Amino acid sequence: MEYVVGPVIAAVLSIAFTEKRLRMKDNSHAASTEELKTKIEVVAQQCDTYDKELPAQLMRTLLPVAKEVSKLKQTVGI
Repeated sequence: MEYVVGPVIAAVLSIAFTEKRLRMKDNSHAASTEELKTKIEVVAQQCDTYDKELPAQLMRTLLPVAKEVSKLKQTVGI
């Protein structure tokens, strides 16, 4: 009788323990998934903002250089 009851109890306990660990991991994966989704949204918003501001910043940077190059061309006579 002990040869049957012992392994059955061990199997039941191991199944319960495994089930508990799987539920804990599933909950942690769900939480990390939500956290990653929020991070993705933040990065997407930052990319959109950067894409909108980049041309204006580029023009502010290059316009004075272009003016000076045209002045230099006039001075040299090209």
